[in-house]
Amino acid sequence: MHNSLEDDAYWRGRLSELRGWSFGDTPEMADELLDLVLRGIKSATCSLHKAFEDAGDSLPLKGEESYVKDSRGHPRCVIRITKVELVPMNEMTEDFARKEGEGDLSLDYWHREHRRYFELYCKITESELLVCEEF
Repeated sequence: MHNSLEDDAYWRGRLSELRGWSFGDTPEMADELLDLVLRGIKSATCSLHKAFEDAGDSLPLKGEESYVKDSRGHPRCVIRITKVELVPMNEMTEDFARKEGEGDLSLDYWHREHRRYFELYCKITESELLVCEEF
């Protein structure tokens, strides 16, 4: 992995203004998905709408910036949201699955892995509402 953004004086100040977060549910997943972003392969992500509701968090907005952390909690990149949509899981598109940049980039892979991941949180349905973000 490359150096953290916090090694640079400009970014240390800038990061204090932003929310930081990591991908996934394991250190390995955090680093793997971050690497896809850094290599320009991953330009989208999605979350369960229910998770936002349960946490009382507001939905992301187009134009918002945040930083992505590696598995050690170090800021590695800043992203700006370019598009946010609420999409039922059964209406996910090949295009969005490709933008997520994971596995073989197929919609089948996307469905299988996202169902597995989301069901760690709760039982989901095919029409489960997702918050889809592009950055």
